Amino acid sequence: MSEAERDLKEIMKECPELRLLMSDYLDDLLDEQTRARIDAHVAVCPNCPTLFRAMLANYNAVKASSAEDVPDSARRQLYERLKQMARELD
Repeated sequence: MSEAERDLKEIMKECPELRLLMSDYLDDLLDEQTRARIDAHVAVCPNCPTLFRAMLANYNAVKASSAEDVPDSARRQLYERLKQMARELD
């Protein structure tokens, strides 16, 4: 295994833990050190940026609308789709 492959393997070990923190990241609930760690990871990980961009787009869409504008069925669909994306990236 090359050094680059070992580095990538180490980077991807963090994926599951950091994915759990992405919602808190978007809600600005994390300390600066944890935010910086996520930023650094997303900058080099081949998988996490796709999920992060999707979560950010959905977060911004939901934030722009009021809670009353989003039907429960759409919220459930969104939640299930995000869970599916996370599983596909593992």
